[in-house]
Amino acid sequence: MTKWITCLAGTGNTMYDAPQEVARIAETIGFQTIYYAHYDNVDNQHEMRLTYFESLLSQIQPGDTVVVQFPTGLVNANYNEEFYTILREKSGVKLIAFLHDVRTYIYAGQNYDPKTDLTLKWLRLFDCLIVHNAKFIERLRADSVQVPMVNMHLFDFCYDGPLQEKHLLPKVYYTSGRRVRLIDYHAKTHLNIIGGRFGEDQLNIHYFDKMENKAIPAIFDGGFGLADTLPNFSINFGKLDWETYNQLNNPFKLSLYLASGLPVIVSSQSAHAAWIQEKNIGLILDNLNDIDDALSNLTEDDYQAMLAAIKPYQKAVSTGYFAKRALMEAIRTLSLTV
Repeated sequence: MTKWITCLAGTGNTMYDAPQEVARIAETIGFQTIYYAHYDNVDNQHEMRLTYFESLLSQIQPGDTVVVQFPTGLVNANYNEEFYTILREKSGVKLIAFLHDVRTYIYAGQNYDPKTDLTLKWLRLFDCLIVHNAKFIERLRADSVQVPMVNMHLFDFCYDGPLQEKHLLPKVYYTSGRRVRLIDYHAKTHLNIIGGRFGEDQLNIHYFDKMENKAIPAIFDGGFGLADTLPNFSINFGKLDWETYNQLNNPFKLSLYLASGLPVIVSSQSAHAAWIQEKNIGLILDNLNDIDDALSNLTEDDYQAMLAAIKPYQKAVSTGYFAKRALMEAIRTLSLTV
């Protein structure tokens, strides 16, 4: 039996970086990667798409297990429908979906029918789902996705590069691949926005230009990393509601901060709020303007205690622990299904 994992080929942003990192982690525990690409010139060529997929997936044999990184990153719905259908129709093959995003939950104000929604329909084709966290699992269950699910807990952020010594400093970092539009931030604590420039520097607000993800951990010298989008600013555009979605998902930036050994800030609505508070690895704030008061109640010793508490999770996310554990648990789940 061969264990496969799919991966979108390409470079340039998190759409490629995240699945490629998961594929590299999976390879360390015996998976083989099936790379694929999107070809614009066959969007309306059904027969050509089928030939491409059948050729791509021909190496999969009965008894094999295939982990599909979901969504595929293929922007045409026909691509996805055919890709999942061809895989599902392969005899004796077990299918696992490794969820990066569920786009149904990102669209703001969308009235969707869980019974007919295309994304949820596709998820029901799988034998097992690897899902962000318990809150996300509850949402899928409420939408009648009734297949076995494995709780991932966190995404990994593999990193073994340089890090600075950290101290309690009046600094908050926020990393974003999207433009950050400030709405109301008047605290004295310095806000450092990485990669989301939407304005000019101000007295207590500094923008870093976009950086490679693996270059970011080296700039943190203390303070906190903001993992949620609080009401003080917005990254939404069009019908996409990333701010609400970030309360449900595993933010990639959360894992980046943990891999950097940086204490975090999340809102009370975050799927990770209770865990972060319990483990003493960050702050719970629903408005960033409260950061001055929160920092005034901390001592350097308090901060160093947070740094010590982060270390086990820093090592875990930096070495691919959570993806490896989830993949192995999903395999075991399928082997025990009767």
